[in-house]
Amino acid sequence: DAVAEQLGVSVVTPTHTWLPSLPQRLLQREVQLTTLAGSLAGAFPAFIKPPDDKLFAARVYLDAASLQAVTQGFDGTTPVLVSSPVSFAVEYRGFVAHRKVAALSAYIRGGAIANGWEELPGERGGALALLEQLVADSSVELPPALVIDVGKLASGSWAVVEANPAWASGLCGCAHRQCTFICPAGVYKW
Repeated sequence: DAVAEQLGVSVVTPTHTWLPSLPQRLLQREVQLTTLAGSLAGAFPAFIKPPDDKLFAARVYLDAASLQAVTQGFDGTTPVLVSSPVSFAVEYRGFVAHRKVAALSAYIRGGAIANGWEELPGERGGALALLEQLVADSSVELPPALVIDVGKLASGSWAVVEANPAWASGLCGCAHRQCTFICPAGVYKW
Protein backbone atom coordinates (compact mmCIF):
# COMPACT_ATOMS: atom_id res chain seq x y z
CA ASP A 1 0.00 0.00 0.00
CA ALA A 2 2.75 2.44 0.94
CA VAL A 3 4.75 1.86 -2.24
CA ALA A 4 1.64 2.19 -4.43
CA GLU A 5 0.84 5.51 -2.77
CA GLN A 6 4.40 6.77 -3.32
CA LEU A 7 4.22 5.78 -7.00
CA GLY A 8 0.78 7.31 -7.45
CA VAL A 9 -0.85 4.03 -8.50
CA SER A 10 -3.61 1.97 -6.97
CA VAL A 11 -3.40 -1.68 -6.04
CA VAL A 12 -5.92 -4.30 -7.12
CA THR A 13 -7.78 -5.82 -4.19
CA PRO A 14 -10.89 -8.03 -4.04
CA THR A 15 -13.90 -6.09 -2.74
CA HIS A 16 -15.46 -6.75 0.66
CA THR A 17 -18.50 -8.16 -1.13
CA TRP A 18 -16.56 -10.58 -3.35
CA LEU A 19 -16.75 -13.70 -1.15
CA PRO A 20 -20.38 -13.38 -0.04
CA SER A 21 -21.45 -12.66 -3.63
CA LEU A 22 -20.20 -16.03 -4.89
CA PRO A 23 -22.77 -18.67 -5.85
CA GLN A 24 -23.56 -21.15 -3.06
CA ARG A 25 -22.18 -24.03 -5.15
CA LEU A 26 -18.71 -22.43 -4.90
CA LEU A 27 -18.95 -21.60 -1.18
CA GLN A 28 -20.65 -24.70 0.28
CA ARG A 29 -21.62 -22.56 3.31
CA GLU A 30 -23.39 -19.35 4.23
CA VAL A 31 -21.16 -16.24 4.11
CA GLN A 32 -22.38 -12.70 4.72
CA LEU A 33 -20.84 -9.26 4.93
CA THR A 34 -22.06 -7.36 7.97
CA THR A 35 -20.72 -5.03 10.64
CA LEU A 36 -19.02 -5.84 13.91
CA ALA A 37 -22.20 -4.73 15.72
CA GLY A 38 -24.28 -6.96 13.46
CA SER A 39 -22.04 -9.96 14.07
CA LEU A 40 -22.18 -9.45 17.85
CA ALA A 41 -25.99 -9.58 17.63
CA GLY A 42 -25.92 -12.66 15.37
CA ALA A 43 -25.89 -16.39 16.00
CA PHE A 44 -22.91 -18.20 17.50
CA PRO A 45 -20.74 -20.16 17.02
CA ALA A 46 -19.63 -18.36 13.87
CA PHE A 47 -16.48 -17.94 11.85
CA ILE A 48 -15.77 -14.19 11.86
CA LYS A 49 -13.00 -12.25 10.14
CA PRO A 50 -12.24 -8.78 8.83
CA PRO A 51 -12.65 -8.76 5.02
CA ASP A 52 -9.24 -7.23 4.32
CA ASP A 53 -6.98 -6.01 7.12
CA LYS A 54 -6.05 -8.42 9.89
CA LEU A 55 -7.60 -6.25 12.62
CA PHE A 56 -8.34 -9.29 14.79
CA ALA A 57 -7.94 -13.07 14.55
CA ALA A 58 -10.02 -14.81 11.90
CA ARG A 59 -11.49 -17.83 13.70
CA VAL A 60 -14.60 -19.50 15.06
CA TYR A 61 -16.01 -17.46 17.93
CA LEU A 62 -18.16 -19.46 20.32
CA ASP A 63 -20.07 -16.48 21.72
CA ALA A 64 -20.35 -12.69 21.59
CA ALA A 65 -18.16 -12.30 24.69
CA SER A 66 -15.17 -14.00 23.02
CA LEU A 67 -15.52 -11.71 19.98
CA GLN A 68 -15.91 -8.61 22.16
CA ALA A 69 -12.73 -9.53 24.03
CA VAL A 70 -10.63 -9.15 20.86
CA THR A 71 -12.50 -6.20 19.32
CA GLN A 72 -12.73 -3.80 22.27
CA GLY A 73 -12.41 -0.24 21.04
CA PHE A 74 -13.37 -1.08 17.45
CA ASP A 75 -16.15 0.89 15.81
CA GLY A 76 -19.41 -1.07 15.53
CA THR A 77 -19.52 -0.20 11.81
CA THR A 78 -16.26 -2.09 11.13
CA PRO A 79 -17.03 -4.51 8.27
CA VAL A 80 -16.72 -8.23 9.00
CA LEU A 81 -17.39 -11.46 7.15
CA VAL A 82 -19.45 -14.02 9.03
CA SER A 83 -19.86 -17.62 7.94
CA SER A 84 -21.11 -20.87 9.31
CA PRO A 85 -18.17 -22.82 10.74
CA VAL A 86 -16.68 -25.47 8.45
CA SER A 87 -13.46 -27.43 8.58
CA PHE A 88 -11.14 -27.66 5.59
CA ALA A 89 -8.94 -30.76 5.54
CA VAL A 90 -6.57 -29.14 3.06
CA GLU A 91 -6.33 -25.75 1.37
CA TYR A 92 -4.70 -24.79 -1.91
CA ARG A 93 -3.62 -21.33 -3.00
CA GLY A 94 -4.21 -20.28 -6.59
CA PHE A 95 -2.79 -17.17 -8.23
CA VAL A 96 -5.27 -15.98 -10.85
CA ALA A 97 -4.41 -13.49 -13.60
CA HIS A 98 -6.96 -12.36 -16.18
CA ARG A 99 -9.27 -15.33 -15.46
CA LYS A 100 -6.49 -17.90 -15.79
CA VAL A 101 -4.92 -19.93 -13.00
CA ALA A 102 -1.27 -18.88 -13.19
CA ALA A 103 0.04 -20.91 -10.23
CA LEU A 104 -1.30 -23.39 -7.66
CA SER A 105 0.13 -25.02 -4.56
CA ALA A 106 -0.85 -26.79 -1.38
CA TYR A 107 -1.19 -24.21 1.36
CA ILE A 108 -2.56 -25.62 4.63
CA ARG A 109 -3.28 -29.14 5.88
CA GLY A 110 -4.98 -29.71 9.21
CA GLY A 111 -4.39 -26.08 10.17
CA ALA A 112 -0.61 -26.17 9.56
CA ILE A 113 1.11 -24.26 6.76
CA ALA A 114 2.41 -26.58 4.05
CA ASN A 115 6.07 -27.24 4.53
CA GLY A 116 7.36 -29.99 2.31
CA TRP A 117 4.50 -32.46 2.75
CA GLU A 118 3.28 -34.38 -0.24
CA GLU A 119 -0.07 -33.88 -1.86
CA LEU A 120 -2.59 -36.69 -1.61
CA PRO A 121 -3.88 -38.22 -4.86
CA GLY A 122 -6.60 -36.09 -6.44
CA GLU A 123 -6.07 -33.00 -4.29
CA ARG A 124 -4.42 -30.81 -6.90
CA GLY A 125 -6.97 -31.89 -9.50
CA GLY A 126 -9.88 -31.07 -7.17
CA ALA A 127 -8.48 -27.65 -6.30
CA LEU A 128 -7.72 -26.83 -9.92
CA ALA A 129 -11.16 -27.99 -11.09
CA LEU A 130 -12.90 -25.64 -8.65
CA LEU A 131 -10.65 -22.70 -9.56
CA GLU A 132 -11.19 -23.30 -13.28
CA GLN A 133 -14.95 -23.49 -12.72
CA LEU A 134 -14.82 -20.18 -10.85
CA VAL A 135 -12.73 -18.28 -13.42
CA ALA A 136 -14.91 -19.58 -16.27
CA ASP A 137 -18.11 -18.32 -14.59
CA SER A 138 -18.84 -14.96 -16.23
CA SER A 139 -21.32 -14.10 -13.46
CA VAL A 140 -18.42 -13.94 -10.97
CA GLU A 141 -16.62 -10.60 -11.01
CA LEU A 142 -12.86 -10.94 -10.76
CA PRO A 143 -10.20 -8.25 -10.50
CA PRO A 144 -7.38 -8.61 -13.08
CA ALA A 145 -5.22 -10.38 -10.49
CA LEU A 146 -5.95 -12.01 -7.15
CA VAL A 147 -5.19 -15.03 -5.00
CA ILE A 148 -8.00 -17.47 -4.31
CA ASP A 149 -7.69 -20.06 -1.58
CA VAL A 150 -9.85 -23.17 -2.01
CA GLY A 151 -10.30 -26.05 0.40
CA LYS A 152 -11.55 -29.60 0.63
CA LEU A 153 -14.34 -30.10 3.15
CA ALA A 154 -14.87 -33.25 5.24
CA SER A 155 -17.65 -34.18 2.79
CA GLY A 156 -15.01 -34.37 0.03
CA SER A 157 -16.40 -31.39 -1.89
CA TRP A 158 -14.27 -28.35 -2.68
CA ALA A 159 -15.19 -24.78 -1.72
CA VAL A 160 -13.75 -21.28 -2.01
CA VAL A 161 -12.14 -20.29 1.31
CA GLU A 162 -11.27 -16.65 0.59
CA ALA A 163 -9.61 -14.22 -1.82
CA ASN A 164 -6.60 -12.03 -1.18
CA PRO A 165 -4.68 -9.40 -3.13
CA ALA A 166 -2.00 -11.02 -5.29
CA TRP A 167 0.49 -8.31 -4.31
CA ALA A 168 0.17 -9.17 -0.61
CA SER A 169 0.03 -12.97 -0.66
CA GLY A 170 2.78 -15.46 -0.02
CA LEU A 171 3.68 -17.85 -2.84
CA CYS A 172 3.39 -20.86 -0.49
CA GLY A 173 5.35 -23.12 -2.81
CA CYS A 174 3.67 -22.05 -6.04
CA ALA A 175 5.73 -22.65 -9.12
CA HIS A 176 5.35 -19.26 -10.66
CA ARG A 177 6.18 -17.39 -13.79
CA GLN A 178 6.33 -13.69 -14.30
CA CYS A 179 3.03 -12.16 -15.39
CA THR A 180 2.70 -8.72 -16.91
CA PHE A 181 -0.41 -6.62 -16.40
CA ILE A 182 -1.17 -3.70 -18.66
CA CYS A 183 -3.74 -1.19 -17.46
CA PRO A 184 -4.49 2.49 -18.09
CA ALA A 185 -2.14 3.52 -15.28
CA GLY A 186 0.85 1.61 -16.64
CA VAL A 187 2.56 -1.78 -16.94
CA TYR A 188 3.06 -3.95 -13.87
CA LYS A 189 5.04 -7.14 -13.49
CA TRP A 190 4.34 -9.89 -10.99
